[in-house]
Amino acid sequence: MGRSQQKKSAAVGERNRVRTSALIAAAAASVGLVILLATASAEAQLTREQQEATNRIREMVEAGLDADSGDQEFRIHMFNEVLDQGTEVRPFHIETLDFKPLECANRCLLFYVDLYPIAHYGHPVIIALWDLDLQTDSADERIQSLDAEWWPVIEKPGPPGSKGTDQRSIFRSVISRV
Repeated sequence: MGRSQQKKSAAVGERNRVRTSALIAAAAASVGLVILLATASAEAQLTREQQEATNRIREMVEAGLDADSGDQEFRIHMFNEVLDQGTEVRPFHIETLDFKPLECANRCLLFYVDLYPIAHYGHPVIIALWDLDLQTDSADERIQSLDAEWWPVIEKPGPPGSKGTDQRSIFRSVISRV
């Protein structure tokens, strides 16, 4: 192969590498855009009240993290249904005899905050209720929360002795910092 042909071959090879790099960059940008749109779409599906509650729960979680934890991962899930007044929420496993479940004074949103999303079995979580009907500007007054190590169990209100336990896990992730 002559010197001229080697230069042409090298130039063609370089153009192909540039095209391949451009295609990879375009594909990566497309994937990023799809992820961004999927996230924006999930957030767009929240009502204004759900979005406000989600933001306040996130602020509560972040305020409770140690300064040393930096970018600690966590995931916030919201139960898909509004809980009725009188509904009680407790962790799946209770370790103390004097445990008092969370109770909805009014209609509530239920949040389950997984502080270690990749962990299995019992690990730190937060179960929180957001009061939908309380007329106050203070987020602190609208949030009830408890630290736990297991997922929430919902006990719907009813006559004494007839409370049914609802262990459905129909939650959707509304914030994921992983």
